[in-house]
Amino acid sequence: MDNKSRLATICQLYTNRSLCYFSLNKHDKAIEDADYVVTTIDPKNAKAFFRKGLSLAKVGKTQEAIVELQKAVKLEPGTELYSNELANLRKSK
Repeated sequence: MDNKSRLATICQLYTNRSLCYFSLNKHDKAIEDADYVVTTIDPKNAKAFFRKGLSLAKVGKTQEAIVELQKAVKLEPGTELYSNELANLRKSK
C-alpha cells in the first residue's frame, strides 16, 4: 500500500470513528477525530468538517458549528446534506 492510499484509509477510519462517537453522544471525541483529519491529514476533507460541525452544534457551539459546516459546503457545494444542515443551524440561531 502506498502512502497516499494509507492516508486515505486513515482519513476514512477517523471520520467513521467520529460518526460512531457522534452516535454515542460522545461529541468531544467526535470533534477530536474530525479535527485530527482536517488539521493533520487532509485539510480538504468535507466529511470531517461536516462531522465536526454537527458535533459542535450538539455541544452548543453554534457559531463554531456554522463555520465548520460552511467549510464542508464550500468544498462540496453539491452535497445537499451539508447545505441543509447548515441552513437548519442558521435558522435555529
